[in-house]
Amino acid sequence: MSKQRERFEAWAVKPPREWCVGKQSHTSDNSWPGQYRDYHVQCAWESWQAACPEGWQAVPKEPIEAQIDAGCEATGECERLGECHLDCDCSSAPKVYRAMLSAALKPEDV
Repeated sequence: MSKQRERFEAWAVKPPREWCVGKQSHTSDNSWPGQYRDYHVQCAWESWQAACPEGWQAVPKEPIEAQIDAGCEATGECERLGECHLDCDCSSAPKVYRAMLSAALKPEDV
């Protein structure tokens, strides 16, 4: 089972949803093997995949402090500049992050 499907099923079975995530069997009389038995669960799964396809990861539009710190660490800026904060302009990490997001493919373009 893919990590994406594991995350979906963990989400689907929690309250308030508590959906049944049973799948169709792989028998000769079944036209949809492997799909969820409940139509609404199958629709939710397909929507989930469309929103964030396998191999993609949803990230915030603006970098959070931990991402800026990771960017500074990766480039060595922390050693040169000292500790960076979210509101400082001394690091290139937030600028690079925004530039990379603006250039990224959208799921509908794949």
